[in-house]
Amino acid sequence: MPSGLCKEGVSFYQRSYKITGAILLAVGLWGKFMLGAYISIIADSSTNAPYVLIGTGTCIIYAMFLSLVFLAELVAGISGFVFRHEDERSLAVDNVQRSLKCCGVLNYTSWLSSIWFPNNGIPPSCCANISDLWSLPPARADMLD
Repeated sequence: MPSGLCKEGVSFYQRSYKITGAILLAVGLWGKFMLGAYISIIADSSTNAPYVLIGTGTCIIYAMFLSLVFLAELVAGISGFVFRHEDERSLAVDNVQRSLKCCGVLNYTSWLSSIWFPNNGIPPSCCANISDLWSLPPARADMLD
């Protein structure tokens, strides 16, 4: 429950931040284009208030978009890190080897010449007991079906 409240608080803050930026930008543009003649009559010298509002609103909206891009990159990076071992092709090969009860093209030595082997060893689907895979060297023949 507390995490839901925190999430709602952050969401509310983000929405209010976006709305504030849009309002400041809109008021600044409205003041510049619609009230420009009236402001010059009221003030002896030209006022910079519309420009300050336009600049502030633009900076807030830019920061919002920049934070959204950063958040998207952060989520993509975390997802890539978490799911780095779940390659669809590797899972497909493992499923084929399990269902056909085979290992490699001819036998387990087919994996020794593959690109996969130097970094990962023999796939888990080649092992008779998968829990033993991590405690033994990658090319133990007695572990294979």
